[in-house]
Amino acid sequence: MRLVIFAVVLVAVGTAAVVFVPRWQRRAAIERALGRDFPPGMPLAAAVVHLRRLGLEFSIDSTAEGTSVVTWGRKVARHGGITTVTEQQIVFDAQARLREMRTVDEIRSP
Repeated sequence: MRLVIFAVVLVAVGTAAVVFVPRWQRRAAIERALGRDFPPGMPLAAAVVHLRRLGLEFSIDSTAEGTSVVTWGRKVARHGGITTVTEQQIVFDAQARLREMRTVDEIRSP
């Protein structure tokens, strides 16, 4: 009986690994590529081409100061009445050159 329970648990863990490990590996590979392939000063057009090649969904917004912000990787989590929104941003200056990369978190509560 214990052997059957152990086998069922082992199959469940293996199934979960098959589902979740590729997702984690893809995300880790994307983060490594972004850190390595997006040097300071990179043109906005080149960054857009690279993001498309990685298959990421993203949006580009302009600010009043003339900068552009590329947003991707939006995640929403709810815990009780608290909502947390996390997204990745790449900021470009008025000359469309990469200035900084950052993670933005927003926490909302009722």
